[in-house]
Amino acid sequence: MAYEFVAKDAATPVIIIIGMSGETRPLHMDSVSFKIGRIFCHDCVRALQRFVGSMKGVDRLEVQGPHVVVYFDPSANTREFIDKVTRESIEKLGYRVETDN
Repeated sequence: MAYEFVAKDAATPVIIIIGMSGETRPLHMDSVSFKIGRIFCHDCVRALQRFVGSMKGVDRLEVQGPHVVVYFDPSANTREFIDKVTRESIEKLGYRVETDN
């Protein structure tokens, strides 16, 4: 993995991460967290990763027990949109979001 410094303007340098496959992503990622009423089954984790993980700006989605965290580039998508789509996706899979951070 390599790092490249790119300046949006003179006052706002941005660090870009260049991955092994040549993809780039900003160093600063924001996140949205969800607590689910129960642990996800394997197939539901894969479905959520396929759908939410493919959204513009989403870097990765982590599922740890009943917790889901979506890491995203805030310059590519808004927190509100990521929150709404992820919440709806979780509920369509038959789970209930208890709390979010």
